[in-house]
Amino acid sequence: MQKRILDPTGLEVSILVLGGFHLLETSAADARTILNRYLDAGGSYVETAPEYGAGESERKIGRALAGR
Repeated sequence: MQKRILDPTGLEVSILVLGGFHLLETSAADARTILNRYLDAGGSYVETAPEYGAGESERKIGRALAGR
């Protein structure tokens, strides 16, 4: 997956971002599958916010990433 430098941090991130808002529309198992496929393909930029489902997006992402 292509990456770019995120100024001014200097961090290298993937140009494709996985948005957490739409994970609200999926089951926890599907969210885990989506996140794992994204990360396995070289993705490194996951976006979410506490307002997405009153924190449910963050919880799904946290559970899916635990142990990675």
